[in-house]
Amino acid sequence: MATSDKYDRQLRLWGAAGQRALAETTVVLFQATAAGTETLKNLVLPGLGAFCVVDSAWTTAEDVSANFFTTTNTSTTSTAVQQQPRAQLAYQQLQELNPDVRGSY
Repeated sequence: MATSDKYDRQLRLWGAAGQRALAETTVVLFQATAAGTETLKNLVLPGLGAFCVVDSAWTTAEDVSANFFTTTNTSTTSTAVQQQPRAQLAYQQLQELNPDVRGSY
């Protein structure tokens, strides 16, 4: 899909210069909380240039119940999800939303 087609709504909203500025932006998220990952999602979908999730915590049962980005799309058990770094899970989920955005953790 061509970039102009993929980001047509954004181009109409803030124009080519705004889309270019967003595509050249890098955001670092400290602590992959529900609010932080949801906010980052709203930047990844319209074509943020790059993001990095920094969080040394491991996923907890509370994270799984409150943060959409700390769950998996597979039949992985809640216990298995809890044994993964929160930054890694958030990164993986966000990266799936827009493969054109560079992500890391």
